[in-house]
Amino acid sequence: MSFCPRWARRLACLAACLGGLLPAHAGRASTPDEARLAARLDSATVAEIGAILDEVRRKALPTAPLVATALEGATRGAPPDRIVAAVRSQVGGLERAREALDPRADEAELVAGASALRAGVPPDSLTRLRGARGASVLIPLVVMADMITRGVPPATASGALIAATRAGVRDSDLLRLRERVAQDIRSGASPRNAATVRMQALMIEWDRAARHPSSTPRPALPGELPR
Repeated sequence: MSFCPRWARRLACLAACLGGLLPAHAGRASTPDEARLAARLDSATVAEIGAILDEVRRKALPTAPLVATALEGATRGAPPDRIVAAVRSQVGGLERAREALDPRADEAELVAGASALRAGVPPDSLTRLRGARGASVLIPLVVMADMITRGVPPATASGALIAATRAGVRDSDLLRLRERVAQDIRSGASPRNAATVRMQALMIEWDRAARHPSSTPRPALPGELPR
């Protein structure tokens, strides 16, 4: 009859007890994300952020922007608790962006959507933007967030981009719109007026091009040389 020595039984018991006391992340391999964080942050902060990343992976949300936020905080010398709080806040933004946009939204759209929400755009504006276009809404979201950071009121920026998207304005023209609005603001125009005037001009030209496609292949924004 086989038997287990007394010392072996005691060792097995001790190992079981210690296993119950170890943190959940112990015993698993460090991920590449955590390895990057470990080079810049203390072990306790890395463990806390690692737990957040595990949860985010289970929710099928992107982790890259969260790691970037933590590393940026480390570069700026932010306290660990503020870094962790910023990462948690960003997780919430990504969750709200996915809920407002679409469960199938890709990483770039989620990050841009979270930025728009953080800038003050209401979630239903993101939902309406998604409803106005079946394809990617990345460029409209980027343009919207950029306008808001330049001082354009969130309601003005979101309303303009939703209207343009519904009208079928192309991404290339939305990017030109962003450039013109930024140029007007630098020249002294108020952000609201710059966005409103440029958007109205774009919609007029776009409508004219839609009614006369042969004569105007692509509407030129005010101040832009025609092709």
